[in-house]
Amino acid sequence: MNKLISHKTYTAAFLMCISIAFYGVYTGIQKQGLAIIQNPFEFAGYTMIYSSLFLFVPALSSIKKEPIVVTKKFLAILVTLSLTTQFIALSLKLFALTFTTATSVGIVSSFASVILAIYAVIITKESLSKGFWGILTLMCVGLLLFNTEFSNGVSFTFGTGELLVFLFINITSISNAFVKNFTKHYPPALLSFGRMFFAIPALLLTAYVTHGLHLEYLFNPFAIGAGFLFAFRNLFYYMAIKLTKLSNIAIINIFTPVVTFIYAYIFIDERISFVQTIGFAFITMGAFLHVRDKYTH
Repeated sequence: MNKLISHKTYTAAFLMCISIAFYGVYTGIQKQGLAIIQNPFEFAGYTMIYSSLFLFVPALSSIKKEPIVVTKKFLAILVTLSLTTQFIALSLKLFALTFTTATSVGIVSSFASVILAIYAVIITKESLSKGFWGILTLMCVGLLLFNTEFSNGVSFTFGTGELLVFLFINITSISNAFVKNFTKHYPPALLSFGRMFFAIPALLLTAYVTHGLHLEYLFNPFAIGAGFLFAFRNLFYYMAIKLTKLSNIAIINIFTPVVTFIYAYIFIDERISFVQTIGFAFITMGAFLHVRDKYTH
């Protein structure tokens, strides 16, 4: 029998839908931006500068509404969160985009729905449904179907780029599981701002050491656009995490490949074949069934 869904859960679902729309476009813009700013560390550094600027006012406002005590432990949490998600994980994703397509990144990212559920069990002690492993099998079959090469398709193979994305979603899933606990004590806007801000020195220093900095790229429209989209994608995501169970956050990954592919199809001219479309549908269906299962059992 379906359980009643609270007002907070509906609000969280709405926030997550906005977040996934931003994330899909954000991935496409990253692919375009890397064609100009070819150093992933430099592109990520400029993106985080703009993300921090866009989040500064919401973070400051949240502190005024919810006064907190800034302790060494809190700063250590923010720095660790920032370095793991924005310096390590984001760099992995950007390097992945230099090896593969935006569509492939969206497809592999859809597996974050089940990966996050696993970490929800390990870290926040939630329980998995009986149908979890069947859903995971369906998604794996979809991945095998998508793992084909056609002249009119995207030419998807589980290569270096896809492996980097898989590492990326594992790191971000772990961090989001811990963030669920942090949002009980700290406002989402402040956590989002800290996640962006503290990664800037590490990203720009690494960019300078590896290939040097090209300050003319600081005002690149793709860097600005990616910064805006990621700032509010992350803010809405953390707001949703605060309102509902971590396993329900899996809804964020349902339309990741859909939105990413639509953007890539229109603006980057990426295409997929008929067989790949079936695989694409299986993966998306698996993510959908996982979320439906969590909401109705």
